[in-house]
This record gives sequence, C-alpha cells and structure tokens, in this order.
Amino acid sequence: MSDDFALMGGTVHPDGTVSMGSDAQPGERDQMIREVTDLDRMRFPRQWQAYANQQEQVPDGTPIAVMFPQDPQICDQMRGLKVHTVEQLAGLGEEGIKRLGMGGRAYVERAKAFLAAASNMKGAHEMQRQLEAQTDEIATLKAALDRLQTELAANPKRRRAVQEED
Repeated sequence: MSDDFALMGGTVHPDGTVSMGSDAQPGERDQMIREVTDLDRMRFPRQWQAYANQQEQVPDGTPIAVMFPQDPQICDQMRGLKVHTVEQLAGLGEEGIKRLGMGGRAYVERAKAFLAAASNMKGAHEMQRQLEAQTDEIATLKAALDRLQTELAANPKRRRAVQEED
C-alpha cells in the first residue's frame, strides 16, 4: 500500500495520516466520478468522515465572508464555485479565475493581499498578548506589594524587624 502512495507522490506520516500534495481545486469544472476506494478513504480522512456524517465539505481556512462582509452576493458566487475560504481564493488557478468572471483576477489579488496583511499581523498579535500578560503580572505584583505594606503598617514589631534588616 505504501508503494501506491509513493507512486502518487503521497507521504504517510508517523501518526498514520496521509498527505498527497494539494487536492484543493476550487473553481474547477472538471469532476472525477468513480467508486471510492480504501486508498481514497486514507488519502482524504477528514473529507470522508464529513461525507459519512452527511456534513457539508468545507475546508479549513478564513471564511470568504471575512473579505466581503458588505457583498453577500459575491460570497454566494464564490460558494457556488466551491470557493469557501480566502486561502482557496488566493490559490485559484486560471480556470477558476475565468469562472469568477469579470473582476476575478482582482478578487484573487485582493485575497493574496489580505493573507499577506494577516501574516504580518501575527507578530503584532503576539506582542499584544505579551503586553497583556505583563500588565496582568504587574497588577498582581502591585496587589501583593499593597498587601505587604498594609501588613507592615498593622504590625509594628514586623515593621521594626524589616527596618533592622535594611
């Protein structure tokens, strides 16, 4: 069986999952209709599970509606072409771009720019998270210091002992 994967350019991972390159071809008209094989079930476990559970086949990624919040008709058009995510839109091939119609190439470029901007923001989000963690830590330390100062003020013997240590 692993010879079959090698012939198809696939990789069997230590956890038992299989990757076969990119099978995402949104916007394409061509479809292959045939019986499902065991190899297909291993190659596309997430998709097979969704099919078995009668769930819609929607890939992981940023929903297309994020890019077009004011234009639901564009989102509907994209979904009709099986383009559900910004990542799919950015990766459309020529056939998919043609099927988008007028403005299709501009949509693809907009998706690429969106993903580039999102990638650049990862560092900013991490810095924001670190700043928030530091702010929380400072607040905790200030509260502890306030408690200690209150305790020292209430206990004169302890205050003298601390002053003698200095």
